[in-house]
Amino acid sequence: MYENRMAGGIGMKSIDEILQTDWVFATENYDDDFHTDIVFLRVIENELVIKSGKRHKKVLIKYDGTSNQLFFSRSESIVLSELLIDLFIKNGKWRSDLHSQIRYYAEKLEHIYDAIDISTIHSWSMDELLSTYKSQHAIKQHLYYWGWMAETMHASNNSIETHLKQHLISLGVPKEKVATTFSDLLYCPSLSVYNQEQMGLQSIIDCIRSKEKDSRKSELQRYTTPIKEMICSIHNKYKYLYYHGYRNQPRSIDCYFSLIQDCISGNRNLYDPTIKEQQQQAFNVCCKKYGINENSQELFISYAELGVSKSIRRLAELKNFYYVDAIILELSRKLNIPENVIRFMKPEELIGIQTLDKTTLKKIAARTKKMVYYYNGKEESIITDDATIRVINKALTNGHANSGIVQGSIACSGYTNGTVHIINKSTDVEKMEQIFEPGDILVSYEPNPDFINLIRKSGAIVTDQGGITCHVASIARELNIPCIVGTGSATSSLKEGDFVLVDANNGIVLVY
Repeated sequence: MYENRMAGGIGMKSIDEILQTDWVFATENYDDDFHTDIVFLRVIENELVIKSGKRHKKVLIKYDGTSNQLFFSRSESIVLSELLIDLFIKNGKWRSDLHSQIRYYAEKLEHIYDAIDISTIHSWSMDELLSTYKSQHAIKQHLYYWGWMAETMHASNNSIETHLKQHLISLGVPKEKVATTFSDLLYCPSLSVYNQEQMGLQSIIDCIRSKEKDSRKSELQRYTTPIKEMICSIHNKYKYLYYHGYRNQPRSIDCYFSLIQDCISGNRNLYDPTIKEQQQQAFNVCCKKYGINENSQELFISYAELGVSKSIRRLAELKNFYYVDAIILELSRKLNIPENVIRFMKPEELIGIQTLDKTTLKKIAARTKKMVYYYNGKEESIITDDATIRVINKALTNGHANSGIVQGSIACSGYTNGTVHIINKSTDVEKMEQIFEPGDILVSYEPNPDFINLIRKSGAIVTDQGGITCHVASIARELNIPCIVGTGSATSSLKEGDFVLVDANNGIVLVY
């Protein structure tokens, strides 16, 4: 490994390799931790070995502060994607294992904190802090191993969606009907964690309504002890879905009380079971119309189920982030090391934080401004030199220009128009909520479920990134909101305040 070496030896060789590689852009994230990102990077570099032993040998992630962009070698990305797609389509047991393993390790990660009161972490010893960090780190590696396989099937232009659409053509679906048929086949019997939360709250709303004879009852009168216990149970399980990282808190229980009160006062519901019924009916109609057999039906259901498995993984990750952030805060306080420096440590550096000298800490602090992490199949490199990063950025930008065409994959069909609001950062949600009106069009670079309050008000959702089993796509289907994902250019082609037509029946957005 080298850090900030500009000439000679492995440093120069690594830079040459970066410039000569045909990189394909994978994803962009905001407010990320390097100590977390490097875990899944190492998993896909070294442990993503499927039957033939294929893996990523070249991975690059560049940071500008805490925002990052991830790139893979194009050729390796296509090979791995093809391999996993083939397994998913042809091997029912492998599909089942993929779902069960993601859910198993998500549950294990959540259970680490079952007996932990976060308010006591400030009194923990260094051994307790680092022991808990090591425990979650070990489980997270397994979760990322299985979770990243689900993502890798979308890693190239020749994604699993392309293969499944080709499968529909082979079954006799006319080419012009493939997009809408594919959307209708995205039926998943189970609920994502977002829908589970809504259904739980809806049951409380129904319970209160059934017992109320006087609609003028005060808020306090509505909440009997059993009702309060039900709300507490839902809050304890799902509050982490609204955790936005450092200096923020998960949704308070008061927010749940207010949400229930608003629904009762406004005579509206949070969960509509007829949406699932309509999706199942559309699924059955398609299967009957095109003679789709049971094996193919199971394949499409399993594909739609990926959205649920991903949501379960995300809830576990967000809960884990909440506790790990508290651990890092306490480490920062005890050792007088800035939090942002700890966030840019490799896991082994964090675990051995007590032994780090001033020179090492200074090198780590340099990462917090700008850095490039590169792996070439044999060793890791971390580059913090400004001039070198500028050269690398130029090479990466050449392969990451958007086409300027707002057209993408149909995650949930529909047809609407409205005013565009562009949001990319979780930290901007509160400000956007002040101007976002029901029916407005939510446009975002990455499909981020942190925007759930805005999503529920949206007339439609359009994203640059993501496949049709990404978090936001799954939420959109559960709420029956028109949604187009993977446009590649929505945030650059559309402007804040544009009035647009979202045609999610054909996967296009038009500016009036």
